Amino acid sequence: MLIIFAAIQNKENRSRLEVLYEEHASRMYKVAYRILKDEHLAQDAVQEAFINISNTIDKIIGTDCNKIKALFVIIVRNVAIDIYRLRKKQYSLSIEEIEEDLSESGPSVEEILMNNETFTRVAEKIRELHPPYADILSLKFF
Repeated sequence: MLIIFAAIQNKENRSRLEVLYEEHASRMYKVAYRILKDEHLAQDAVQEAFINISNTIDKIIGTDCNKIKALFVIIVRNVAIDIYRLRKKQYSLSIEEIEEDLSESGPSVEEILMNNETFTRVAEKIRELHPPYADILSLKFF
């Protein structure tokens, strides 16, 4: 939060934002936490909400009225929902990528060697058979 406060060059706006943060941050955190169910993401949502608020700090009149409280709750709720959707989208994409990787994986090297070895043994056994029978099996399988 210090970076946000330092970015505001007007001392009056900076002090107003500090007062707003002290009065509303805990309520905003609770709203964000109810949506995100994660402490760190809720803190991120509050910080992002205050970044949005700092961009329009000139338009905010007063610090402790019900309209300001409602506005801040709405802002942090929207930010938290955006974070939730983004996380959900990233999670679903990673699951899909994993499923694609699993479906595309072919036989392992061991399986290929076992198949080649089995093929060689079967071919040798067929060659040991009486020629007419060997010809029939060779035509059938090879």
